[in-house]
Amino acid sequence: MIESEAAELLAFAAAFDQRTTGHADVQAWALALADVPWDGSTRAAVAAFYGVPDGGGTPGERRFMQPHNVRTGRTRIRHDRLARIVEPAPNTVEGVAYHDELRALRKAIADGDIADQAAADRYTAWGGSLHLLAQRGHLAPGEERREIA
Repeated sequence: MIESEAAELLAFAAAFDQRTTGHADVQAWALALADVPWDGSTRAAVAAFYGVPDGGGTPGERRFMQPHNVRTGRTRIRHDRLARIVEPAPNTVEGVAYHDELRALRKAIADGDIADQAAADRYTAWGGSLHLLAQRGHLAPGEERREIA
């Protein structure tokens, strides 16, 4: 995560917990989450954290998300998406290695671009390559471009 993304994440969290942040906070969160993109899965993890009661603490107590909550929440969401869909066989496309297409297919499922079994079936019927789309700069729905840090 780059600093501009960390600032967006902290602003999003502040909508829930009214935290105040400064440049040092942004730098620290960007460093702690350097390998985590600010994407739909990360936003969903923040919303999920604040969307349920803590189960402990004092009633009305403010909860503050920490970087480890973002990381584990995002991982859980992505694993749940992968577990929910019966993964189709990767489309066979000339010039695309099986493992490259498989990786792109799994990424599309984890990202939520293939959100249900019907979408997985549409991928198979399409017959094209998600790997080639990403390689050529054509992004799958819901995927975002990131700055290179």
